[in-house]
Amino acid sequence: MNTTAIVFLCLFGLAAAGQMTACFFQITTWRRFNKPFVLLTLIGFYLAAAKNVNPLIIAALWFSLAGDVLLLFKKLFKIGGLAFFGAHVCYIAAFLQQTDLKALDVGHISAAGAIYLLILIGGRLFIGKRKDFRSRMLAVGYMLGLGAMSLSALLRWWSMGTLGAGLVFAGSVLFMISDFSVCVRTFRKDIAPPKIDFIIMATYAPAQLLIALGMTGLW
Repeated sequence: MNTTAIVFLCLFGLAAAGQMTACFFQITTWRRFNKPFVLLTLIGFYLAAAKNVNPLIIAALWFSLAGDVLLLFKKLFKIGGLAFFGAHVCYIAAFLQQTDLKALDVGHISAAGAIYLLILIGGRLFIGKRKDFRSRMLAVGYMLGLGAMSLSALLRWWSMGTLGAGLVFAGSVLFMISDFSVCVRTFRKDIAPPKIDFIIMATYAPAQLLIALGMTGLW
């Protein structure tokens, strides 16, 4: 890993730590100021570290950055969700580019797909009737994209069998945990744990980092 990549990685660590601290202590002003730097520094790291820069990964990170900023404002929450959906679409395309589906066992693919479907159905039942129909459908559509992203990361790992592919899949799982935590905060405030914003960021930042690390081609 070159010096520029290490510098950006350190800056990402500082930005992520600062954001987690702001979430834990609910420092709203600092959260809004600092949050864009989490993804900006990660984009810089990926560009500096990747052996072959994939435009789809860059697009996914930029969509994520847009989502990060938009989600800071309640009135722009749905637009922010659409930005993250765009990020998942880009991630799916990038993962499937490097997946040899013909080399995978049909039974394993079917089993993995069934597990993800059950997770998504559980998420839908969890949401219940807490919001209007349109909001529920948007949430379901988003969860489908999120689940497809993680499933494609799993298939890529099975196909490639490398450490880097494993890191990407681990990141996708953390992404799911983070976004399900967002669902809890949005749709089920009655059971949301204390400091849930901290939980969201403490899973989201490592998720994006692991995906970026795994896609650099260094492992």
